[in-house]
Amino acid sequence: MTSLEVCYELRLQFYGSPSDPVKSNNEKTVDMMELLKEAYEPREKTFSFFVIDDENIKARLVCERGFLALYGLLTSNMEIPTTWKKMKAALRRGNLQMSELDIERDSYAIKREDATAFIASYSKLATEAIPIKHSVKGILQLCS
Repeated sequence: MTSLEVCYELRLQFYGSPSDPVKSNNEKTVDMMELLKEAYEPREKTFSFFVIDDENIKARLVCERGFLALYGLLTSNMEIPTTWKKMKAALRRGNLQMSELDIERDSYAIKREDATAFIASYSKLATEAIPIKHSVKGILQLCS
């Protein structure tokens, strides 16, 4: 099996076949946590990433960036995703739950709600239209 075939198999295993429905970000996060749990060695508090070589049926140790590249999980800048780093830190601390990541997502939602409320209140003061779901609602002020 060539390295391209191994890469294709790993991505197929992680994302599913092209005919499968697209995984949500939450599903991908859970799957990433499972990959990290498999790689985690609690006694040493380290991670060892292995890829199975089908020709020799033996596990090959690969670096973290290579492992993420094989699974197609690097960012567009070829960086390790922030979520991945946070999950690694959570595992090292002994927090195997996803609650830490949920709390952070909630804080983003609150920021978004605050920003939306500010924009809505400012637009009322400035008498500008507010675009909502592909339709425009607001006050139309004609100049005389």
